[in-house]
Amino acid sequence: MVEIGGRPRRRAVPRPLIAWCAVAVLASCGSGDEAATRTSSVGTPSPAASTSAPTTAAPTTTRAAGPVIGSSGPETWLTFDGGNDRRGLVAAGPDPSAIATHWTSPELDGIVYGQALVGGGSVYVATEGNSVVALSTADGSVRWSTNLGQPVPRSSLPCGNIDPTGITGTPVIDADGATIYVVDFVMPGRHELVALSTTDGAVRWRHPIDPPGLSPLVEQQRSALSLANGKVYVPFGGLFGDCGPYKGAVVSLAADGSGDTASWIVPTEREGGLWAPSGLSIDANGNLFAATGNAASTDAAAFDYGNAVVRLDPNLVLVDYWAPQDWPALSATDQDLGSQGPVPIDGTRLFVAGKAGVGYVLSSADLGEIGGQISQLQLCDSAFGGAATNGTTVVVGCRQGVVAASVGADGNLTATWQVDSARTGAPVIAGAVAWVTSMDGHARAIELASGAVLADVQTASSLQGFPETTVTSTAVYVTGSDTVTALGA
Repeated sequence: MVEIGGRPRRRAVPRPLIAWCAVAVLASCGSGDEAATRTSSVGTPSPAASTSAPTTAAPTTTRAAGPVIGSSGPETWLTFDGGNDRRGLVAAGPDPSAIATHWTSPELDGIVYGQALVGGGSVYVATEGNSVVALSTADGSVRWSTNLGQPVPRSSLPCGNIDPTGITGTPVIDADGATIYVVDFVMPGRHELVALSTTDGAVRWRHPIDPPGLSPLVEQQRSALSLANGKVYVPFGGLFGDCGPYKGAVVSLAADGSGDTASWIVPTEREGGLWAPSGLSIDANGNLFAATGNAASTDAAAFDYGNAVVRLDPNLVLVDYWAPQDWPALSATDQDLGSQGPVPIDGTRLFVAGKAGVGYVLSSADLGEIGGQISQLQLCDSAFGGAATNGTTVVVGCRQGVVAASVGADGNLTATWQVDSARTGAPVIAGAVAWVTSMDGHARAIELASGAVLADVQTASSLQGFPETTVTSTAVYVTGSDTVTALGA
Protein backbone atom coordinates (compact mmCIF):
# COMPACT_ATOMS: atom_id res chain seq x y z
CA MET A 1 0.00 0.00 0.00
CA VAL A 2 1.36 3.41 -0.92
CA GLU A 3 1.47 6.33 1.43
CA ILE A 4 -1.17 9.04 1.19
CA GLY A 5 -0.49 11.20 -1.80
CA GLY A 6 1.81 8.63 -3.39
CA ARG A 7 1.49 7.15 -6.87
CA PRO A 8 -0.30 3.78 -6.95
CA ARG A 9 1.61 0.74 -8.12
CA ARG A 10 0.12 -1.59 -10.72
CA ARG A 11 0.77 -5.31 -10.52
CA ALA A 12 -0.31 -8.16 -12.76
CA VAL A 13 -1.55 -10.49 -10.01
CA PRO A 14 -3.15 -9.88 -6.60
CA ARG A 15 -1.49 -10.54 -3.26
CA PRO A 16 -2.20 -13.81 -1.47
CA LEU A 17 -4.77 -13.81 1.27
CA ILE A 18 -3.73 -12.16 4.51
CA ALA A 19 -5.98 -13.41 7.30
CA TRP A 20 -7.07 -10.43 9.33
CA CYS A 21 -9.69 -8.83 11.43
CA ALA A 22 -8.39 -6.45 14.07
CA VAL A 23 -11.64 -5.57 15.77
CA ALA A 24 -9.95 -3.03 17.99
CA VAL A 25 -8.38 -1.29 14.99
CA LEU A 26 -10.79 -1.40 12.08
CA ALA A 27 -14.40 -0.51 12.52
CA SER A 28 -17.19 -2.82 11.52
CA CYS A 29 -15.10 -5.98 11.42
CA GLY A 30 -18.40 -7.82 11.33
CA SER A 31 -21.36 -5.58 10.89
CA GLY A 32 -21.22 -1.82 11.10
CA ASP A 33 -19.31 0.89 9.26
CA GLU A 34 -15.53 1.20 9.21
CA ALA A 35 -15.33 4.91 9.82
CA ALA A 36 -13.30 6.95 12.25
CA THR A 37 -15.26 8.68 14.99
CA ARG A 38 -16.42 12.10 13.91
CA THR A 39 -18.58 14.64 15.73
CA SER A 40 -20.96 16.77 13.69
CA SER A 41 -23.51 19.41 14.50
CA VAL A 42 -27.09 18.33 15.15
CA GLY A 43 -30.48 19.63 14.20
CA THR A 44 -33.62 20.12 16.20
CA PRO A 45 -35.46 17.12 17.66
CA SER A 46 -38.21 15.60 15.56
CA PRO A 47 -41.69 14.98 16.95
CA ALA A 48 -42.58 11.56 18.26
CA ALA A 49 -43.32 9.04 15.55
CA SER A 50 -46.22 6.60 15.38
CA THR A 51 -45.45 2.91 15.50
CA SER A 52 -47.91 1.92 12.80
CA ALA A 53 -48.68 4.78 10.45
CA PRO A 54 -47.00 7.66 8.61
CA THR A 55 -46.47 10.81 10.62
CA THR A 56 -45.95 14.39 9.64
CA ALA A 57 -43.14 16.55 10.97
CA ALA A 58 -41.97 20.11 11.12
CA PRO A 59 -38.32 19.75 10.05
CA THR A 60 -35.80 22.53 9.85
CA THR A 61 -35.70 23.38 6.15
CA THR A 62 -33.90 25.90 3.98
CA ARG A 63 -35.52 25.85 0.56
CA ALA A 64 -35.08 27.13 -2.95
CA ALA A 65 -37.19 25.18 -5.45
CA GLY A 66 -35.23 23.09 -7.94
CA PRO A 67 -36.03 21.58 -11.34
CA VAL A 68 -37.92 18.32 -11.91
CA ILE A 69 -35.80 15.16 -12.19
CA GLY A 70 -35.99 13.06 -15.33
CA SER A 71 -36.39 9.32 -14.83
CA SER A 72 -33.32 8.39 -16.88
CA GLY A 73 -30.43 9.83 -18.81
CA PRO A 74 -26.64 10.22 -18.66
CA GLU A 75 -26.87 12.85 -15.89
CA THR A 76 -29.23 10.82 -13.68
CA TRP A 77 -28.13 8.57 -10.79
CA LEU A 78 -31.13 7.67 -8.63
CA THR A 79 -29.88 4.79 -6.48
CA PHE A 80 -26.65 3.19 -5.28
CA ASP A 81 -24.39 2.29 -8.23
CA GLY A 82 -26.93 3.73 -10.66
CA GLY A 83 -29.44 0.86 -10.72
CA ASN A 84 -31.28 -1.70 -8.61
CA ASP A 85 -28.94 -4.42 -9.84
CA ARG A 86 -25.94 -2.57 -8.26
CA ARG A 87 -23.71 -3.37 -11.25
CA GLY A 88 -22.10 0.08 -11.19
CA LEU A 89 -22.17 0.30 -14.98
CA VAL A 90 -22.73 3.38 -17.13
CA ALA A 91 -22.07 3.99 -20.82
CA ALA A 92 -19.54 6.77 -20.40
CA GLY A 93 -17.97 9.18 -17.93
CA PRO A 94 -15.91 12.34 -18.22
CA ASP A 95 -12.60 12.35 -20.09
CA PRO A 96 -9.92 11.17 -17.61
CA SER A 97 -7.19 13.12 -19.42
CA ALA A 98 -8.92 16.42 -18.61
CA ILE A 99 -10.32 15.61 -15.16
CA ALA A 100 -9.89 18.15 -12.36
CA THR A 101 -11.73 19.39 -9.29
CA HIS A 102 -14.77 21.35 -10.46
CA TRP A 103 -16.17 22.36 -7.06
CA THR A 104 -16.31 21.44 -3.40
CA SER A 105 -19.58 21.97 -1.56
CA PRO A 106 -19.99 24.07 1.57
CA GLU A 107 -19.33 22.18 4.81
CA LEU A 108 -22.39 20.14 5.78
CA ASP A 109 -23.63 19.21 9.28
CA GLY A 110 -22.14 15.72 9.22
CA ILE A 111 -20.23 13.17 7.20
CA VAL A 112 -21.84 11.76 4.06
CA TYR A 113 -21.33 7.98 4.03
CA GLY A 114 -23.73 7.16 1.20
CA GLN A 115 -23.31 7.77 -2.51
CA ALA A 116 -24.40 11.06 -4.01
CA LEU A 117 -27.58 10.84 -6.10
CA VAL A 118 -28.03 13.02 -9.17
CA GLY A 119 -30.95 14.31 -11.21
CA GLY A 120 -32.53 17.50 -12.53
CA GLY A 121 -29.37 19.52 -12.09
CA SER A 122 -29.07 18.65 -8.39
CA VAL A 123 -26.79 16.41 -6.33
CA TYR A 124 -28.61 14.86 -3.36
CA VAL A 125 -26.77 13.72 -0.23
CA ALA A 126 -27.69 12.76 3.35
CA THR A 127 -25.58 13.40 6.44
CA GLU A 128 -24.93 11.97 9.88
CA GLY A 129 -26.42 15.21 11.16
CA ASN A 130 -29.76 13.87 9.83
CA SER A 131 -29.91 16.41 7.01
CA VAL A 132 -30.92 15.81 3.40
CA VAL A 133 -29.29 18.33 1.08
CA ALA A 134 -29.70 19.24 -2.60
CA LEU A 135 -26.65 20.86 -4.21
CA SER A 136 -26.41 22.53 -7.60
CA THR A 137 -24.49 20.42 -10.13
CA ALA A 138 -23.17 23.70 -11.58
CA ASP A 139 -21.31 25.04 -8.56
CA GLY A 140 -22.12 22.96 -5.45
CA SER A 141 -24.24 25.65 -3.83
CA VAL A 142 -27.06 24.52 -1.55
CA ARG A 143 -30.48 24.54 -3.23
CA TRP A 144 -32.28 23.25 -0.17
CA SER A 145 -31.47 21.50 3.09
CA THR A 146 -33.89 19.69 5.43
CA ASN A 147 -32.92 18.53 8.90
CA LEU A 148 -35.02 15.61 10.18
CA GLY A 149 -34.18 15.70 13.86
CA GLN A 150 -31.51 15.15 16.46
CA PRO A 151 -29.16 12.27 15.57
CA VAL A 152 -28.14 9.72 18.19
CA PRO A 153 -24.81 10.35 19.96
CA ARG A 154 -22.32 7.52 20.39
CA SER A 155 -22.74 7.85 24.19
CA SER A 156 -26.34 6.62 23.84
CA LEU A 157 -25.28 3.36 22.16
CA PRO A 158 -23.58 0.25 23.62
CA CYS A 159 -20.89 0.29 20.89
CA GLY A 160 -20.24 1.81 17.48
CA ASN A 161 -17.85 4.30 15.90
CA ILE A 162 -20.00 6.94 14.20
CA ASP A 163 -20.68 9.96 16.38
CA PRO A 164 -23.44 10.98 16.09
CA THR A 165 -25.43 8.59 13.90
CA GLY A 166 -28.07 10.15 11.67
CA ILE A 167 -28.53 9.04 8.05
CA THR A 168 -25.92 6.45 7.04
CA GLY A 169 -27.36 4.36 4.19
CA THR A 170 -27.58 5.74 0.64
CA PRO A 171 -31.08 7.13 -0.10
CA VAL A 172 -33.11 6.29 -3.20
CA ILE A 173 -35.05 8.57 -5.53
CA ASP A 174 -38.39 8.03 -7.26
CA ALA A 175 -38.02 10.43 -10.19
CA ASP A 176 -41.60 10.05 -11.42
CA GLY A 177 -42.92 10.90 -7.97
CA ALA A 178 -40.26 13.59 -7.32
CA THR A 179 -39.51 11.88 -4.00
CA ILE A 180 -36.30 10.99 -2.18
CA TYR A 181 -36.47 8.31 0.52
CA VAL A 182 -34.04 8.24 3.45
CA VAL A 183 -33.80 6.43 6.79
CA ASP A 184 -32.89 8.66 9.72
CA PHE A 185 -31.85 7.64 13.23
CA VAL A 186 -33.30 10.11 15.73
CA MET A 187 -33.34 10.52 19.49
CA PRO A 188 -34.06 8.79 21.73
CA GLY A 189 -33.10 6.00 19.31
CA ARG A 190 -35.44 5.00 16.46
CA HIS A 191 -35.19 4.59 12.70
CA GLU A 192 -37.74 6.29 10.45
CA LEU A 193 -38.31 6.00 6.71
CA VAL A 194 -38.85 9.55 5.47
CA ALA A 195 -40.14 10.68 2.07
CA LEU A 196 -39.17 14.19 0.95
CA SER A 197 -39.87 16.25 -2.15
CA THR A 198 -36.84 16.41 -4.45
CA THR A 199 -38.01 19.84 -5.57
CA ASP A 200 -37.84 21.70 -2.26
CA GLY A 201 -37.08 19.21 0.52
CA ALA A 202 -40.54 19.31 2.06
CA VAL A 203 -41.34 16.19 4.13
CA ARG A 204 -44.20 14.22 2.55
CA TRP A 205 -44.42 11.61 5.33
CA ARG A 206 -42.34 9.62 7.81
CA HIS A 207 -42.92 6.12 9.15
CA PRO A 208 -41.23 3.89 11.80
CA ILE A 209 -39.07 1.31 10.02
CA ASP A 210 -37.19 -0.58 12.78
CA PRO A 211 -37.20 -4.39 12.42
CA PRO A 212 -39.95 -5.84 14.62
CA GLY A 213 -38.86 -7.32 17.91
CA LEU A 214 -35.30 -5.96 17.70
CA SER A 215 -33.73 -3.12 19.66
CA PRO A 216 -33.07 -0.02 17.51
CA LEU A 217 -30.07 0.78 19.72
CA VAL A 218 -28.09 -2.20 18.40
CA GLU A 219 -29.35 -2.11 14.79
CA GLN A 220 -27.58 0.03 12.18
CA GLN A 221 -29.05 1.11 8.85
CA ARG A 222 -25.84 1.12 6.79
CA SER A 223 -26.84 -0.44 3.47
CA ALA A 224 -28.40 1.46 0.56
CA LEU A 225 -32.17 1.68 0.25
CA SER A 226 -33.94 0.15 -2.77
CA LEU A 227 -37.17 1.09 -4.57
CA ALA A 228 -38.88 -1.76 -6.42
CA ASN A 229 -42.17 -3.64 -6.60
CA GLY A 230 -43.98 -0.52 -5.38
CA LYS A 231 -42.04 -0.71 -2.10
CA VAL A 232 -39.01 0.74 -0.37
CA TYR A 233 -36.66 -1.93 1.00
CA VAL A 234 -34.43 -1.15 3.99
CA PRO A 235 -31.62 -3.50 5.13
CA PHE A 236 -30.25 -3.55 8.70
CA GLY A 237 -27.07 -4.80 10.35
CA GLY A 238 -25.26 -4.13 13.62
CA LEU A 239 -22.87 -1.58 15.08
CA PHE A 240 -19.08 -1.66 15.03
CA GLY A 241 -18.17 -3.99 17.88
CA ASP A 242 -21.03 -6.43 17.21
CA CYS A 243 -22.61 -5.59 20.55
CA GLY A 244 -26.04 -6.63 21.73
CA PRO A 245 -28.69 -8.99 20.36
CA TYR A 246 -28.85 -7.50 16.87
CA LYS A 247 -29.89 -9.48 13.81
CA GLY A 248 -29.71 -8.78 10.11
CA ALA A 249 -33.04 -7.84 8.59
CA VAL A 250 -34.81 -6.37 5.57
CA VAL A 251 -37.90 -4.24 6.19
CA SER A 252 -40.23 -2.99 3.46
CA LEU A 253 -43.01 -0.42 3.24
CA ALA A 254 -45.27 0.67 0.40
CA ALA A 255 -43.70 3.56 -1.49
CA ASP A 256 -46.63 5.83 -0.63
CA GLY A 257 -46.11 5.22 3.09
CA SER A 258 -49.38 3.36 3.52
CA GLY A 259 -50.07 0.09 5.30
CA ASP A 260 -47.86 -1.93 7.60
CA THR A 261 -44.25 -2.93 7.19
CA ALA A 262 -43.14 -6.43 6.14
CA SER A 263 -39.84 -7.94 7.18
CA TRP A 264 -37.39 -10.81 6.86
CA ILE A 265 -35.04 -11.38 9.79
CA VAL A 266 -32.00 -13.64 9.54
CA PRO A 267 -32.95 -16.86 11.41
CA THR A 268 -30.00 -16.89 13.77
CA GLU A 269 -29.56 -16.41 17.50
CA ARG A 270 -27.82 -13.08 16.76
CA GLU A 271 -25.72 -11.21 14.17
CA GLY A 272 -26.00 -12.11 10.47
CA GLY A 273 -26.03 -8.39 9.61
CA LEU A 274 -26.86 -6.91 6.21
CA TRP A 275 -24.39 -4.03 6.21
CA ALA A 276 -22.65 -3.87 2.81
CA PRO A 277 -22.94 -0.28 1.50
CA SER A 278 -24.47 -1.46 -1.79
CA GLY A 279 -27.41 -3.14 -0.08
CA LEU A 280 -29.73 -5.41 -2.07
CA SER A 281 -29.40 -6.42 -5.71
CA ILE A 282 -32.82 -6.70 -7.39
CA ASP A 283 -33.43 -8.52 -10.67
CA ALA A 284 -35.94 -7.83 -13.45
CA ASN A 285 -38.54 -10.02 -11.74
CA GLY A 286 -38.32 -8.13 -8.48
CA ASN A 287 -36.35 -10.82 -6.62
CA LEU A 288 -33.97 -9.53 -3.95
CA PHE A 289 -30.43 -10.85 -3.43
CA ALA A 290 -28.57 -9.99 -0.21
CA ALA A 291 -25.31 -11.01 1.45
CA THR A 292 -25.23 -11.64 5.20
CA GLY A 293 -22.35 -11.34 7.64
CA ASN A 294 -21.16 -13.51 10.50
CA ALA A 295 -23.90 -15.18 12.52
CA ALA A 296 -23.94 -16.98 15.84
CA SER A 297 -23.49 -20.58 14.71
CA THR A 298 -20.05 -22.03 14.00
CA ASP A 299 -21.39 -25.59 13.85
CA ALA A 300 -21.43 -27.05 10.33
CA ALA A 301 -24.53 -29.05 11.28
CA ALA A 302 -26.47 -25.92 12.35
CA PHE A 303 -26.49 -23.51 9.42
CA ASP A 304 -28.15 -20.24 10.43
CA TYR A 305 -27.83 -18.20 7.21
CA GLY A 306 -24.72 -16.34 8.27
CA ASN A 307 -22.08 -15.65 5.56
CA ALA A 308 -24.64 -16.40 2.89
CA VAL A 309 -26.28 -14.99 -0.22
CA VAL A 310 -30.06 -15.24 0.06
CA ARG A 311 -32.79 -14.72 -2.52
CA LEU A 312 -36.04 -13.20 -1.24
CA ASP A 313 -39.22 -12.73 -3.23
CA PRO A 314 -40.83 -9.25 -3.44
CA ASN A 315 -42.79 -10.02 -0.25
CA LEU A 316 -39.59 -10.89 1.65
CA VAL A 317 -40.12 -14.65 1.67
CA LEU A 318 -36.90 -16.66 1.57
CA VAL A 319 -36.71 -18.61 -1.72
CA ASP A 320 -33.10 -19.77 -2.10
CA TYR A 321 -29.65 -19.46 -0.55
CA TRP A 322 -25.95 -20.17 -0.94
CA ALA A 323 -23.03 -20.23 1.48
CA PRO A 324 -19.38 -21.23 1.06
CA GLN A 325 -18.32 -24.54 2.51
CA ASP A 326 -16.20 -22.78 5.12
CA TRP A 327 -19.02 -20.58 6.47
CA PRO A 328 -18.47 -21.82 10.08
CA ALA A 329 -14.82 -20.75 9.96
CA LEU A 330 -15.77 -17.38 8.49
CA SER A 331 -18.18 -16.77 11.36
CA ALA A 332 -15.64 -17.92 13.92
CA THR A 333 -12.96 -15.53 12.61
CA ASP A 334 -15.12 -12.49 11.77
CA GLN A 335 -14.53 -12.83 8.01
CA ASP A 336 -17.95 -11.60 6.87
CA LEU A 337 -19.01 -12.59 3.40
CA GLY A 338 -21.41 -9.65 3.68
CA SER A 339 -18.74 -6.94 3.42
CA GLN A 340 -19.89 -6.59 -0.21
CA GLY A 341 -23.32 -7.05 -1.71
CA PRO A 342 -23.91 -9.41 -4.66
CA VAL A 343 -24.02 -8.06 -8.23
CA PRO A 344 -25.30 -9.78 -11.39
CA ILE A 345 -22.62 -10.53 -13.96
CA ASP A 346 -25.30 -11.18 -16.56
CA GLY A 347 -28.82 -12.59 -16.63
CA THR A 348 -27.84 -15.94 -15.14
CA ARG A 349 -24.85 -15.43 -12.86
CA LEU A 350 -24.00 -13.43 -9.74
CA PHE A 351 -20.69 -12.30 -8.25
CA VAL A 352 -19.98 -11.79 -4.55
CA ALA A 353 -16.85 -11.36 -2.44
CA GLY A 354 -16.19 -10.84 1.27
CA LYS A 355 -13.61 -10.10 3.92
CA ALA A 356 -11.64 -13.24 3.11
CA GLY A 357 -10.90 -11.75 -0.31
CA VAL A 358 -12.38 -14.69 -2.23
CA GLY A 359 -14.64 -13.92 -5.19
CA TYR A 360 -17.45 -16.35 -6.03
CA VAL A 361 -19.60 -16.82 -9.14
CA LEU A 362 -23.10 -18.19 -8.46
CA SER A 363 -26.10 -19.20 -10.54
CA SER A 364 -28.85 -16.66 -9.88
CA ALA A 365 -31.54 -19.20 -10.79
CA ASP A 366 -30.19 -21.84 -8.39
CA LEU A 367 -27.83 -20.34 -5.83
CA GLY A 368 -26.54 -23.78 -4.86
CA GLU A 369 -27.07 -23.88 -1.08
CA ILE A 370 -23.86 -24.79 0.77
CA GLY A 371 -20.78 -25.09 -1.44
CA GLY A 372 -22.69 -24.89 -4.72
CA GLN A 373 -20.83 -22.02 -6.38
CA ILE A 374 -19.87 -22.14 -10.07
CA SER A 375 -16.32 -20.98 -9.36
CA GLN A 376 -14.19 -19.12 -6.84
CA LEU A 377 -10.86 -17.27 -6.86
CA GLN A 378 -8.65 -15.56 -4.28
CA LEU A 379 -8.69 -11.95 -5.50
CA CYS A 380 -7.15 -9.88 -2.71
CA ASP A 381 -6.50 -9.89 1.01
CA SER A 382 -9.96 -8.58 1.92
CA ALA A 383 -12.84 -7.26 -0.20
CA PHE A 384 -14.92 -4.30 0.98
CA GLY A 385 -17.30 -1.65 -0.28
CA GLY A 386 -18.59 -3.12 -3.52
CA ALA A 387 -17.94 -4.44 -7.00
CA ALA A 388 -18.82 -3.43 -10.56
CA THR A 389 -19.14 -5.50 -13.71
CA ASN A 390 -19.82 -5.14 -17.43
CA GLY A 391 -20.47 -8.86 -17.93
CA THR A 392 -16.92 -9.86 -18.90
CA THR A 393 -14.87 -8.04 -16.25
CA VAL A 394 -15.47 -7.65 -12.52
CA VAL A 395 -13.78 -4.77 -10.65
CA VAL A 396 -13.63 -5.27 -6.88
CA GLY A 397 -12.91 -2.82 -4.07
CA CYS A 398 -10.42 -4.20 -1.54
CA ARG A 399 -8.68 -3.23 1.67
CA GLN A 400 -5.46 -2.53 -0.23
CA GLY A 401 -6.82 -1.10 -3.46
CA VAL A 402 -8.88 -2.33 -6.38
CA VAL A 403 -8.56 -5.53 -8.41
CA ALA A 404 -10.05 -6.79 -11.66
CA ALA A 405 -10.84 -10.26 -12.93
CA SER A 406 -12.17 -11.52 -16.24
CA VAL A 407 -15.19 -13.80 -16.30
CA GLY A 408 -15.08 -16.71 -18.72
CA ALA A 409 -18.01 -18.20 -20.59
CA ASP A 410 -17.85 -21.10 -18.12
CA GLY A 411 -18.04 -18.72 -15.17
CA ASN A 412 -14.42 -19.10 -14.13
CA LEU A 413 -12.58 -16.02 -12.83
CA THR A 414 -9.07 -15.01 -13.92
CA ALA A 415 -7.19 -12.22 -12.12
CA THR A 416 -6.05 -9.48 -14.51
CA TRP A 417 -4.73 -6.46 -12.59
CA GLN A 418 -4.51 -4.73 -9.22
CA VAL A 419 -3.98 -1.06 -8.37
CA ASP A 420 -2.66 -0.51 -4.86
CA SER A 421 -4.11 2.20 -2.65
CA ALA A 422 -5.83 2.70 0.67
CA ARG A 423 -9.14 0.88 1.10
CA THR A 424 -11.72 1.83 -1.50
CA GLY A 425 -15.44 2.20 -1.84
CA ALA A 426 -17.50 0.69 -4.65
CA PRO A 427 -15.95 1.00 -8.15
CA VAL A 428 -17.96 2.25 -11.13
CA ILE A 429 -17.36 1.16 -14.72
CA ALA A 430 -17.94 3.93 -17.28
CA GLY A 431 -17.33 2.55 -20.74
CA ALA A 432 -13.66 1.52 -20.93
CA VAL A 433 -12.74 3.18 -17.62
CA ALA A 434 -13.18 2.14 -13.99
CA TRP A 435 -13.53 4.94 -11.41
CA VAL A 436 -12.86 4.37 -7.71
CA THR A 437 -12.16 6.48 -4.62
CA SER A 438 -10.00 5.41 -1.67
CA MET A 439 -9.72 6.44 1.97
CA ASP A 440 -6.57 8.48 1.26
CA GLY A 441 -8.79 10.89 -0.68
CA HIS A 442 -7.70 9.85 -4.18
CA ALA A 443 -10.23 9.44 -6.97
CA ARG A 444 -8.74 7.40 -9.79
CA ALA A 445 -9.67 6.57 -13.35
CA ILE A 446 -8.25 3.18 -14.38
CA GLU A 447 -8.16 1.72 -17.87
CA LEU A 448 -10.41 -1.31 -17.68
CA ALA A 449 -8.42 -3.46 -20.10
CA SER A 450 -4.94 -2.93 -18.66
CA GLY A 451 -5.18 -1.47 -15.16
CA ALA A 452 -3.23 1.62 -16.19
CA VAL A 453 -4.04 4.65 -14.03
CA LEU A 454 -5.35 7.35 -16.38
CA ALA A 455 -6.11 10.01 -13.78
CA ASP A 456 -5.46 10.51 -10.08
CA VAL A 457 -7.07 13.47 -8.29
CA GLN A 458 -6.76 13.98 -4.55
CA THR A 459 -10.11 15.26 -3.34
CA ALA A 460 -9.30 15.36 0.40
CA SER A 461 -6.50 14.49 2.78
CA SER A 462 -8.58 11.54 3.99
CA LEU A 463 -12.10 10.15 3.69
CA GLN A 464 -14.21 8.03 6.01
CA GLY A 465 -16.01 4.70 5.71
CA PHE A 466 -16.08 3.35 2.17
CA PRO A 467 -15.57 6.51 0.06
CA GLU A 468 -18.22 6.46 -2.64
CA THR A 469 -18.06 7.49 -6.28
CA THR A 470 -20.95 8.58 -8.49
CA VAL A 471 -20.27 8.86 -12.22
CA THR A 472 -22.32 10.66 -14.87
CA SER A 473 -21.30 11.42 -18.45
CA THR A 474 -19.83 14.80 -17.43
CA ALA A 475 -18.87 14.54 -13.76
CA VAL A 476 -17.63 12.37 -10.90
CA TYR A 477 -18.96 13.07 -7.39
CA VAL A 478 -17.03 11.93 -4.31
CA THR A 479 -18.39 11.52 -0.76
CA GLY A 480 -16.80 10.36 2.51
CA SER A 481 -16.44 13.64 4.41
CA ASP A 482 -18.63 16.58 5.42
CA THR A 483 -18.29 18.04 1.94
CA VAL A 484 -19.02 16.73 -1.56
CA THR A 485 -16.44 17.11 -4.32
CA ALA A 486 -17.30 17.26 -8.02
CA LEU A 487 -14.70 16.40 -10.64
CA GLY A 488 -15.22 17.45 -14.24
CA ALA A 489 -13.38 17.81 -17.51
